[in-house]
Amino acid sequence: MSESGLMSESGLMSESGLMSESGLMSESGLFRARALAVLLSVLGAKAVLLITSGRFAGLEGWQLPFAFSHDVLTVLAVLLCLRASRGHGAGYLLAALVVFCNALLTVVAIQVRAYYSPADPMPDFTVQWRQVLQDYLDSPSIGLILSVAVVLTLLPKHVQMRLTPSPNARPSPRARHLLVALTVYGVLGLVVLLPPRLSAFQIHRNPIVFYASELLAPTQLVDPKTPPASLSELTATLNAASPLEPFPPVLSKADIEAMPPSNVLFVLMESVGHGAIEPSFLEGLAPKMLVFDAHHSPAPHSASALEILHCGAFRPPRLQNGELLERCRPFPARLAAAGLKTAFFQSSFFGDWIAEPFFHALGYGETYDSKAIAAQAEARGAPISLVRDVALERDTTDAVLRWASERCQNGEHFMATYYTWIAHAPYPEAHAQGQPFDPSESPRTRHRQLISVLDHEVSRLYTTLASMPCGGRPLTLVVTGDHGEAFLEHKGNFYHTAYAYQENLHVPLMVLSSFQHGGRTSLPTSHVDLARTLTDLALGRASADVVAGQGPPLGGRSLLDATEVEPVFAYSLLGDGMLAARFGRHKLIKSRDVRVLFDLEADPEEQDDRSERDLPMTQRLSDATDRYFVWARANVSRAP
Repeated sequence: MSESGLMSESGLMSESGLMSESGLMSESGLFRARALAVLLSVLGAKAVLLITSGRFAGLEGWQLPFAFSHDVLTVLAVLLCLRASRGHGAGYLLAALVVFCNALLTVVAIQVRAYYSPADPMPDFTVQWRQVLQDYLDSPSIGLILSVAVVLTLLPKHVQMRLTPSPNARPSPRARHLLVALTVYGVLGLVVLLPPRLSAFQIHRNPIVFYASELLAPTQLVDPKTPPASLSELTATLNAASPLEPFPPVLSKADIEAMPPSNVLFVLMESVGHGAIEPSFLEGLAPKMLVFDAHHSPAPHSASALEILHCGAFRPPRLQNGELLERCRPFPARLAAAGLKTAFFQSSFFGDWIAEPFFHALGYGETYDSKAIAAQAEARGAPISLVRDVALERDTTDAVLRWASERCQNGEHFMATYYTWIAHAPYPEAHAQGQPFDPSESPRTRHRQLISVLDHEVSRLYTTLASMPCGGRPLTLVVTGDHGEAFLEHKGNFYHTAYAYQENLHVPLMVLSSFQHGGRTSLPTSHVDLARTLTDLALGRASADVVAGQGPPLGGRSLLDATEVEPVFAYSLLGDGMLAARFGRHKLIKSRDVRVLFDLEADPEEQDDRSERDLPMTQRLSDATDRYFVWARANVSRAP
């Protein structure tokens, strides 16, 4: 090839980058082609990952660019780095760019997607950026980054020497394409191992780990064990080693036998944990309220919680949204078959982050989201305003009241579920319905202020409907949270999805009806039991027994007369995953390389790890957790 950059007689490409007479592509053209091929292959692999893990179906159109942005940035950085350096010290630049991109995407995740909420009070972007970068500055992290950089610098040279016939020869385009592809995939794999810190409690903050979370789900934490024949067998095994006295029931046998069928208003509060409920919540209604002080969500994740409480069955990790619903008969469908009118109202819109078919699969006769509520209001000539497509709570409760009032006027037996969205992050002032609200307050304070708005709306719903004749049937109000909400009670624990501490799982449960007396219990209970409990309240015990046994049996137990202490199990979905098991006062949390044990009576804030001091209890709960998750997977797989 001539130094002038003209084509050689053989027709090979010149250094000027022009096309040869034989039609071969220029070096820059080959680079662009290889870059496009690598980029498409990486994005295709990511799409397969999201689809097979079930996360792709939950992404809205506007979220797709963000879902792939980490991969695009990383691939482009790698290609540009290789192009500029021609392999000299490229590994160090690659490692630096990967760290930069990963840290940047982590900060963006905080700001845009609220994978975990801002600190209390909310720091600005600069503070968050500094905090994320600090995760990379400890000695093990720096050592890991430098090791990766050295490997990425030396490995291409070594591979090139193996692929070329002589030290001075350039590798073929195919070999260079292979080198780039291997480097890209290596970096994408290694970034999962890079900081934030290599701790089972922190790695979920990595954006790639977040997106791949279903593939890293807690089922991988379960050691193969012989599953129990039933939950009763598991309870008996635990009780044999640590006997626990039964609790008195909240209702006596005579009360339950005399319990008439009720119209049921079920209020499901998004992101409201037990600790967020003030003592004055539903003030004035408390004297006749049954309060369950140790109620738990089995997963700090709305779709999982909704499936579990509607099916009366545990949803093992790695099932896609709605998969449990396909294998069970949700209790609203059972009530509808028994003659009840059922409806589901949501103040957000279907498809917000859970696909619309999921909500229709819950088994209700009618389903209304914020957009349907707004359309009805428009048709009546009384339009309402939506805030980012979310209805104000008063507008949603008005829709519930109109629907329930029509059922009362017709003498129809009904159950209505009101799924409120007001307490969801980022706790905006717009949801406060004009009540005093300081947007500069901390997220925790704003969260509680919005719950006070919800308090007013739920009280209005109950008192209005309870005053109506409704065919002579009493009205029963059931209030719970789908899961809790965290505000830095433990390091890194914001929002709700990635941890299994009490602030993520411990939720209120209150039952109020005109025919009952008040009472409280500290018996540990779970959403698994809500389907059977709500069926009892709607139909009465005798009819509920019949309905629960029709078709796939309705799991769980009625909490109205439950006395035996059973283990309560839960798991977190995101990041590296966590499993949790509570039996009486003890609670175990475990992930891939961490096991902690807490005494919730002596340490309700879960700050004192007792796993080393009480190894027998730690091992018993760990074994019980493994056996239960094996049983739950097998049990679901056998369901029709």
